[in-house]
Amino acid sequence: VTPPPTAPPPPASPQGNGSAKPGTASGPRPTELALVSDDDLHIIPISEEFDTFVSDLATAVAQNIEPWRMRIGEAVTYWMELGFKTTELERALEAPTDPGVETLISGFQRKIEILQQLGAEARKVDPTFASTDLFFDPERIAEATEAVQSLVAGVEPPPPPKAQLTRATYEVSTANQFAVHAADAVIEEPGKRYNPLFLHGPKGTGKTHLLHAIGNELSSLSGGAARVAVVDVGEFSNELISAIQDGAIERFRARYRGVDALLFDDVQLCDGTERTQEELFHIFNAVYDQGKQIVLAGDRPPKELSKLAERLRSRFEGGLVVELQPPDRLLREKLYARHLESAGARPHPELIGYLADAPATDVPSVTAMAERLVAAAAAASRPLTLTFARQEIEGVPRATPPAILAVARAGDPLFISDEKILWEWQDVAGRAIEDLR
Repeated sequence: VTPPPTAPPPPASPQGNGSAKPGTASGPRPTELALVSDDDLHIIPISEEFDTFVSDLATAVAQNIEPWRMRIGEAVTYWMELGFKTTELERALEAPTDPGVETLISGFQRKIEILQQLGAEARKVDPTFASTDLFFDPERIAEATEAVQSLVAGVEPPPPPKAQLTRATYEVSTANQFAVHAADAVIEEPGKRYNPLFLHGPKGTGKTHLLHAIGNELSSLSGGAARVAVVDVGEFSNELISAIQDGAIERFRARYRGVDALLFDDVQLCDGTERTQEELFHIFNAVYDQGKQIVLAGDRPPKELSKLAERLRSRFEGGLVVELQPPDRLLREKLYARHLESAGARPHPELIGYLADAPATDVPSVTAMAERLVAAAAAASRPLTLTFARQEIEGVPRATPPAILAVARAGDPLFISDEKILWEWQDVAGRAIEDLR
């Protein structure tokens, strides 16, 4: 229909008692259609036929758009409004057939949830970094995960357990068997039994070795995937001071909160240190709430740490507290046998029995004695025997070597006979003076 060359101005909107709200009916159904060209505004009456045509057209469009495309389109609109990239969904719209719309959208939603979790972890360390595009693109989840791990770990990961302090080299006796049993239970079910586990005992009773042995086993059983931290509380305090001075306290916290197992040695060093206890308290809670294993070691039980905050004491005592005793005779035998054998010396039973008879207050003293005897035997070019050990430990005079005696006999015809020579001086410990005359 060719519009007329001129048209009257558009009719005024019907008015009631007030202006009609946008999008609401303000009178009877319109009977005219306004068409705007570059030059004029033309009014065309709306016929019943045209009205029916528009309705039929809308129905046809709805019928020709597959429901799955509409579902994906709604999801694209929703996630784009929240700032997430929807490239994956947009590609699905180009598919000729339904790609499995419900599975597609639920999988996309799961990726969004992972990105939100990663963003929350990153925000604890660096709020600015958490707002970057990396955390709004579901196709970059792997990159975001690696970035968060690097961010949380910081420049240097938490100190791992010492590789040489293993469970296989930890000797067991009645002095430590309860603690070893608890450690084995922790290794078998980390975070479920005895959490936290608190080991205490005098210095040198094997607490540190057992602590590192637990850490090594947890790491080994995870194939190296578990992040296990074994840290001395003194080092922890020094690191905390540096973090405060450098303004990196959040990075310091995240370094320990992200571990799979947290093992603290020398816990008694935090007694009376308010700021260290404060950080230790919050890190303890963060790790524990994630169901991760915590093991602590100190020279006293928590109840004897007089300057320990009560809230921290209650957490230390919340699992199992077990004591390690000084090495008993059986443990000393095992330790001497292991050290001598590892040094290449033959651990004769009579030698091991003699050495184990001497009381030892700690494991390092046993180790030091074994090393001393091995070194002395090597310096004298003699095998490490019971006789040699007695001479070295008790200061018993050593018999004159046969070679020297042969020279003496050759120059002195009055030299005593072999039958009258005492080649080895017997053990004089516990004998009365009269017995030696």
